[in-house]
Amino acid sequence: MRFSFIVGILVLSVFNLKAQSPEKVLNGSSKTYDQFFEMDAAYEIGGGSVNNAMLNRFLFGGFIDEATKTSNSDRLNKLNYAGQSARLRLSYRQENRKIFNREFLGYQINLEWNNMAQIRFTPDLFQTIFYGNSAFTGDFASLSQTSFYYLNYYSIGGGLNGYFNSKKHFFLVNIQLNLGNSYQKLNLSDAHLFTSEQADSLSFEGIINYDYLKTDQYNFGQIHGYGAGIDFLYRYENQKNTLLEFRLDDFGFIYWPKKMRTLDYDKPIIWEGMEVSNILQMPDSLFSTNFNDTVNDFLSQNSSVGPKTIFTNFSIQARYRRNLMPKKLDIEAVVNYWFTGYLYGEHQVKLHYTVSPSFSITPSIGYGRYSRFNFGLGFKFQQKNGNAVSIGTNYLSGIILQQKFAGLGGFINFTKQI
Repeated sequence: MRFSFIVGILVLSVFNLKAQSPEKVLNGSSKTYDQFFEMDAAYEIGGGSVNNAMLNRFLFGGFIDEATKTSNSDRLNKLNYAGQSARLRLSYRQENRKIFNREFLGYQINLEWNNMAQIRFTPDLFQTIFYGNSAFTGDFASLSQTSFYYLNYYSIGGGLNGYFNSKKHFFLVNIQLNLGNSYQKLNLSDAHLFTSEQADSLSFEGIINYDYLKTDQYNFGQIHGYGAGIDFLYRYENQKNTLLEFRLDDFGFIYWPKKMRTLDYDKPIIWEGMEVSNILQMPDSLFSTNFNDTVNDFLSQNSSVGPKTIFTNFSIQARYRRNLMPKKLDIEAVVNYWFTGYLYGEHQVKLHYTVSPSFSITPSIGYGRYSRFNFGLGFKFQQKNGNAVSIGTNYLSGIILQQKFAGLGGFINFTKQI
């Protein structure tokens, strides 16, 4: 797989180059570095209203008892959200060069992987999955606005960066080529599932809109779509040790020229002649290979094939950081909004406490994204020559108090100066 080979070479390069951190720490040294190699990775998963006690058992196996089901059922809203995201970025950057006869300009190149899966679901869908549909005998289970979204793609990009006005201002612009690997999007409108009073039929009524990539074989190395994108960053920092930053990430599109199928279906789908009082205990043949073939035949017969263009999962971020104690304590506020998928906003407040010149800790509190309220903790290790590693999680409370909080995941940043 060509992409995996390139990633492997770049990762090995990170650990064989002498380097330093590109960040100029507030109240720290004013020394400027010119060349940087950076690896940045993050993974997050969460059930929103569903706590980690249930999420862990659902993902990794284990018995989900009635108390866990009931407590999570009571936490649900009219619409609920869950999802996961993964990101890996490898980049090389030069600063303070002379390009196009302009001082203080530089350039960067980067390689990136993005993966995201999200679901929006109703309380009735939760009940049907974890209790079966017996509670809806002679009644309707509401599935309206239930949705699923999945996107996996790669990016190769490059661009310019520069300082101006006595280095108070910094900008970065990056243009990238997007390479689409896989995509699905399902949306149910005016939808419900009806179980007959005699429990001998099950019917679905509603509007199904489903886009999916039809391929004979699937792996992470295949490219089925292409497009373009842009990243933009602007940062202002004054002598009073105040930093203000605005950034636009992954604003772009992917065009899928072929193999993209679209299903728009609004006719009733009915199952009859079987015991359906509990959808979880229906005959094994329903979930057999024959049943999967039936579903595939249904999709093929009722869907159309054609090109499609989608937006990537772009976001806007605003960050404000200010020093509270010289060389000791900073406070930072971050607001992040995504415009693709179903999980839109995240708000965080962080404290950066410098324990020693080589070690600092960052406790945080946040709301949104893959949880409600959550507490996090990060650590930064920095050597005198500038080598720096930051590692942590935004979901520490979800790891410790699984009955109360939701969300799992972590991040790592490794930076060197060449």
